[in-house]
Amino acid sequence: MFSALLYRVGMLLGNFLMVILVARIWGATGKGETTLFLANIVLASMLCQVIAGNAVAYFAQRLGEGKVRFLAYLWTVFTGICISFFFNFFLFPTEYAWYFVGFLLFENLLFVHLHLFISHRKYGWFNAFSLLKIIIPLLVFSVIYGLKIHVELEFFFLISMMTLMLLWIASFRFSKLEWVSFSEIKTIGVQMFRYGWQSQGGILLTFLRQRYSYYIIGVMLSMAHLGVYSVAIAIVEASLALTRSLGVVLFGELIHTEKGALQIALTRKTMRISSALTLLFGVVLCALPSAFYPWVFGSEFSELKIVVLILLPGVYLDNIAMVTANYFAAINKLKITNYRALLGLILIVVLCGLCLPQYGLMGAAWATSLSYGLSALFLMYCFYQRAKFHFSDFFPTQKQIHRFLGKRRI
Repeated sequence: MFSALLYRVGMLLGNFLMVILVARIWGATGKGETTLFLANIVLASMLCQVIAGNAVAYFAQRLGEGKVRFLAYLWTVFTGICISFFFNFFLFPTEYAWYFVGFLLFENLLFVHLHLFISHRKYGWFNAFSLLKIIIPLLVFSVIYGLKIHVELEFFFLISMMTLMLLWIASFRFSKLEWVSFSEIKTIGVQMFRYGWQSQGGILLTFLRQRYSYYIIGVMLSMAHLGVYSVAIAIVEASLALTRSLGVVLFGELIHTEKGALQIALTRKTMRISSALTLLFGVVLCALPSAFYPWVFGSEFSELKIVVLILLPGVYLDNIAMVTANYFAAINKLKITNYRALLGLILIVVLCGLCLPQYGLMGAAWATSLSYGLSALFLMYCFYQRAKFHFSDFFPTQKQIHRFLGKRRI
C-alpha cells in the first residue's frame, strides 16, 4: 500500500515538474504543441492497447506468455504504423511525424512489458519503470534549463522517444517469444481483441470527454492558448490523483462486500472524504495570488488563475462522481459510467461550439467546467436512485472530524 501511494505521489510530482519545465523552456506555444502531440499519442495508444494493454495482463498466464507477447508485439507494430500514417497525413499533419511513429511504437511496446509485470504481480517493477518514464526526461530537461542551453522543441520528442526505447530494452525479463500459427491468431487473437475492446471503449469515451477541448482550442485559437489551458487543466486535475487512490481502495472493498446497504454506506463515506480533500485543494488554489502563476510558469501565463478558478467547480463535482463510478463498476453497471462519458462528450462538443467563438479561452474553460459538472450530476443522480442521500453527504461529519483530529494529537 505504501509503495503504491509513493508511486502515485511520485507520478503526480514528476508530471507537474515536467509541465513547469516545458512551459519555462519552450513557452506557452511549445507547451501547446507538446500537449497536442501527447494527446494524439494517448488517443492512438488506445487503439494499440486493445490487444497490447489489459488483455496482456489478463491472458498471459491463461494462454501462454510467449504467444500473448508475440501477438501483442505484432498488433502494436501493425496498428502503430497504420495509425501514425493516418494521424500525421490526414488528421493532424505535423513536422514531428517521425518522432510520433517512434514515440507511439516504443511506448506501447513498453506497455506490453508493464502489463506482463502486472501479470507476474511484480508491482515494484511496474511502478519503477513507470516512474523512470518521467524521471529520465525530467533530469535531462532540468540540466538544459539550469545551464540555460537553447534547444528546439524537437529535442523534447527525441529525449522522450529515446527514454521509451531504452526502458523497453531494459524491461526484457520474460520467457522467449513463441511463434503463433494462423489458427492460433484467430482463436487467441480474437479472445484478446474482445476483452481489450470492451475495456478500452469506456476509456476512449472518457478521454474524448476530457480532451476534446484541446483539439478545438488548437484549431480555433492558437497553440499558445492551448499551452495556457493545458497547464490549468494539469493543475486542477492534480486533485484527481487523490480521488483515484480513494477509488482503488473503495472498489477493492466493494467487490468483497455483499450488495446492499453496506456498499452504499462505504460509497457515501468515500464521497465525504473526496469532497473534503477536493475542497481543501481548491481553497489552496484560490488563496494563491495571481502573480504566483506567471512567476512559476512564465509571463505568458498571466491569465492562468482565472482559467483555474473557472475549472474548479466542474472538477470538484467530477471528483465526487468518480467515487460513484467505482460503485457502479463494482456492481457491474459499467453502462451507466459509459453513458456519463458519452453525455460529457456531447456536452463539451456543443458547449465549445457555442462558447469558444465568442469568449475564447475563458469560453473553453466554462464549456469544460459545465460539461464536467453536468455529466457528474447525471452520475450522482443515478446513484441517488439507488441510495437517497443529502447535501450533507458531501461533507465530513463532526464525528469524523473529531476522530481525525484525535488521531493527529496522538
